[in-house]
Amino acid sequence: MGYLAFGETQMKKIALFYLGLLFLAYCSAQPARNPKVVLAEEEARQKPLLNPPGGDYFGAVDIAVLGYNLSLEYSTGGAYQALTSNTIHLATSATVSVRDKNRTDLSTSEAYTISSTFVPLVVEPTPGTYTSAQNVTLRAAQKNVKIEVKIDGIYQPYNTEQGLTASTSQSFVVRQCVDTNCTADVTLNYTINPPPVLPPEPRALTETEIASLVADAGVKYKQTGSSGLAHVLDEAKLLVIDNPSLIANSSLRTRFLAQDNIATADANCTTIARFLYVTARRITLEGRTLPGFPDYPRYFVDQIDKGNLTVDSGGRNFVWVLNGAAMVNPYLPADALSPYEYQRGTTYPTDFSLLDKLVIQNPLVTLLRDGPSASSNTHTFIAVKSASGYTMVDTYFTAFDGIETRASAGLAWPYAYRFGPPGSRYLHFVYGY
Repeated sequence: MGYLAFGETQMKKIALFYLGLLFLAYCSAQPARNPKVVLAEEEARQKPLLNPPGGDYFGAVDIAVLGYNLSLEYSTGGAYQALTSNTIHLATSATVSVRDKNRTDLSTSEAYTISSTFVPLVVEPTPGTYTSAQNVTLRAAQKNVKIEVKIDGIYQPYNTEQGLTASTSQSFVVRQCVDTNCTADVTLNYTINPPPVLPPEPRALTETEIASLVADAGVKYKQTGSSGLAHVLDEAKLLVIDNPSLIANSSLRTRFLAQDNIATADANCTTIARFLYVTARRITLEGRTLPGFPDYPRYFVDQIDKGNLTVDSGGRNFVWVLNGAAMVNPYLPADALSPYEYQRGTTYPTDFSLLDKLVIQNPLVTLLRDGPSASSNTHTFIAVKSASGYTMVDTYFTAFDGIETRASAGLAWPYAYRFGPPGSRYLHFVYGY
């Protein structure tokens, strides 16, 4: 028995030794982070943050102080006073400053403009006459304002993912609201007079190009873990550290540097999918004059600086799309933006209806979304037309079952067409140009 006990102890020591070696090997395989980025994150995360961010608001705003503690004090333009709760109610315009009374260098300030009147909507492109279909985007100048569109006589929330599509001459009736306080109706008139000469037809992607997109999505832009997209976000932070003018607003810049890369990457599908969608579409338009298009780090920074991308409900990570069409349209020719019909709501119980739609419309590249409903727990990705069907280009591969695995791995329909058990998940268009 003594011999057996001795042998068992030795075996445990040997096993622990090799487990330690495996752990060291794993750690050494992780990409080293840039020290400048790590230092900037540490400095930014010591400062309090205000949520929602500064800007224009209608009526009043309740500002949450992230990182609240009893050593904080605040000012709205006068002397500093103790901050007794994690919320500041603001009913008049002011610059709100919050700092640690023991370390005044740990401070943040944001300007809030409060108005009792609505500021006109920002509409792009402006109403008028055009030679091709227009994807119209609306943006409220005041951050707490919701935009509503009248459809079949009933006001519905403006869809920030889709914008408004004028494929033919069309008028849109819109209004702005804060709670039950709404503006009068505003009518936007668009006249579409298409030119007689059509642009060159786009070409299909080659199998090599599709394989490269699938590989980038699954490795370079993979949404899980500390490598992949999380590592690319470090490159975006380094851009801003080296050139702060890329995000001119200092408070916005601090918020950007303080965000958590892994948490941001995990929910960043709506942004990276649009980047990959534009990348694939530009390949199909080979030979045409195309607008400039940056790499993903600069693309991510630009969308934040332009206000197309904002923080999540926690006020920290830039993952929520405010103006989805504006993240695509500037990087493609205007005459390449005539969208196919997209599905609204949850009227299709499975993805079979989507397959029928794709067969009829036959787009070369389409931006898709799946999930247990059309509005919750969704995931955005692209599909590219290949010789045998449509290939999934997915940045967030998660093994679900055998068929989910094959779909996410880049195989084509009709051989890998379902994303869950029959009837369990919806799949619908976001874009289908």
